[in-house]
Amino acid sequence: MELNETKVEELDVESAVNFALFAISDASRFWIEASLEQKQRFQQSLFPDGLASVWESNPCRRREG
Repeated sequence: MELNETKVEELDVESAVNFALFAISDASRFWIEASLEQKQRFQQSLFPDGLASVWESNPCRRREG
């Protein structure tokens, strides 16, 4: 690995850490200001396998009658 590649990787890690600190420190502000792509990437990093929907396994149904 060359020195330039090492510096780029260090910057990438530092950027990722700074972004995570920002997102965690004020999650509601992050969510309001984030683009759709940023939200999707953030969700993917937190839940790489996705989330199961309650609606899929137990849909809420209106009582008829």
